Amino acid sequence: MAIASAFELEYHLILAAELAIIQRSTSVQLESQVKEIKRMLAGLISRVRLEESPRPAQPTNSPPTTDH
Repeated sequence: MAIASAFELEYHLILAAELAIIQRSTSVQLESQVKEIKRMLAGLISRVRLEESPRPAQPTNSPPTTDH
């Protein structure tokens, strides 16, 4: 949800600049900050997904069993 909001904010900044609600220089500066936040969010999402993925079973050090 956070990354979608960041994309929406980026769009609103572009629109505000095109409608002359804010200065283009302000828009460019804020867009740069939003892009950095999106990169950080993407990294966080990747990290969380990696930690949630099932890990392979660790081999145990117990001796093999024999069936007689």
